[in-house]
Amino acid sequence: MVRALAAAAVASLVLAATASAAELNVSVTDAAGNSVTQVQPGATVNYKVTGQLSDTSNEGLALFGFDLELTGPGGTVALPKAGIPTTVPMNNFVIPLGISNPGTVTQDDGYGGTIIAGKLVQCGGGQNTIKNTIANADFPIGTPILGVAKGSAQVLLTGSFTAPAVEAQYTLTLSALFGNVIRAGEVITNPFLATDALGNSPTIGNLTINVVSCVPDIAGTSVPAQNTLDARYPHDINNAALKFGYDTFDVDVPGSALACSLAPASFSVAEVGGDGTAPGIASVVQVDADTVRITLDAKIEPQAWTVISPVGANSAKKLCYGFLPGDVNGSRASNAQDITAIVNALNNAVPRPISSTDINRSGAANAQDITALVNLLNGAAAFDPWLNRTIAASPCP
Repeated sequence: MVRALAAAAVASLVLAATASAAELNVSVTDAAGNSVTQVQPGATVNYKVTGQLSDTSNEGLALFGFDLELTGPGGTVALPKAGIPTTVPMNNFVIPLGISNPGTVTQDDGYGGTIIAGKLVQCGGGQNTIKNTIANADFPIGTPILGVAKGSAQVLLTGSFTAPAVEAQYTLTLSALFGNVIRAGEVITNPFLATDALGNSPTIGNLTINVVSCVPDIAGTSVPAQNTLDARYPHDINNAALKFGYDTFDVDVPGSALACSLAPASFSVAEVGGDGTAPGIASVVQVDADTVRITLDAKIEPQAWTVISPVGANSAKKLCYGFLPGDVNGSRASNAQDITAIVNALNNAVPRPISSTDINRSGAANAQDITALVNLLNGAAAFDPWLNRTIAASPCP
């Protein structure tokens, strides 16, 4: 059966006297633009189809269509319909501004493909190059847009599907590409816009999806280091509402960063001490093959240990970060002995990390931090007194 979009292409070509050499080169990638992606079974795979015309001897894309098929070891995996663009310029290819295949739910959802045997058939649409008006037919009624996919890449389609439960390699393949370009020299004021057929040798890139289950893991090392005990100001000296403290951690996750799609749900955060309410995880970003950056949605709480663990079989593994303002010597108590400890540290008698000695968070440990420590212990300015406060032993080895 000849569908509406293919028929529109034929009708548009009636206006063409010559064939165009332009190709619509297309690529199917994940949402980030990668041609290979790795996900866990059941994860959501977001994809996009991007196209660019091979030359500029035309006035941009007039109409296009293609099929999408997801295949794996068991053959075709059923795809849901792709999305319908709602913004310029691609909404001009969608009913009622443009023309596409008849929808199954709404008149415009044919742009996202017609599902036939699990495939998405004839995704896409066309512009109103025939200059139809609503007095003649309900669609297409838009004003054509020149330059679409000419000279720069254009996202033609976006969609998503659930990764199969079976671990394997799958491919999202684009085929049966066809379309027209607006002929060079055409202008919007013409009574109709002549078009030319696309060439028949486009470059097509497909998306490879590796579905791999995994168990998030940690190595026990991170920046800041495991069992760091922060002794610095908990907040601004004059403004208790301006909180200080760690909220970002670069965590070693050997193999997991590539084997897993690590996300906030891959880790848990607990608090030992304090009010027992731990921050949440705002984001997890891959730094390299073995490291992720975990950012919390709030600073860790003073006089408490914040514990980060992977979710799942490795949940017994932990990374612990303590916060006891004033505890320079790491005794788990803030007291007068810490004044001697910071003097010794500044004199290099007993070297200590900057997290223990840069009390005022200036970025350097110096004599001013002695005064800062005294102010902190005694409760100067906006500080509550931190003298004789304690923290429990670290929950981590």
